[in-house]
Amino acid sequence: MSGAFPCADGYWMVSLSSSAENWNRFMNWMQDPVLAAQPELADEAERNVKRDYILDRIGVWAGQFKKDDLVVESQSRHIPSAPVTTPFDLARDPQLIDRGFLQTVNHPEFGEVLFPVGAIASLRGSKVTLAPTLGQHTAEVLEELGYDESDRRALLESGVV
Repeated sequence: MSGAFPCADGYWMVSLSSSAENWNRFMNWMQDPVLAAQPELADEAERNVKRDYILDRIGVWAGQFKKDDLVVESQSRHIPSAPVTTPFDLARDPQLIDRGFLQTVNHPEFGEVLFPVGAIASLRGSKVTLAPTLGQHTAEVLEELGYDESDRRALLESGVV
């Protein structure tokens, strides 16, 4: 039984295995008196019958906590879990920064920003660069297309980007 549950600051995912031992470990942490009063839920088949009911109770319980607190505690109890992250979360993730996946670059419009260097590119030794700004390569493209200097200048002065 697995799911993503709303919590105080986002969503948290947990995956409960089919074993009674893991269910009991989770119940010892959750301390839900209603679920604890149903020892038959230690059986996976019984949990599957009441799946929606159980997931609703877990969702209400999880709503009291922050997602990182739930992740840390569940992992300390050997219960597989992870935060559900947004792109904004990932852009500030300390682990991605410490491992060098996000590096500071100087963006022409936004100044210093964290930029993903790319896992595959870093393995191959390729350098990932920012996308060109609008018009950054217009002169080179026009030259490659065969425009002479005066035609290129006239086009650029007319606002061609």
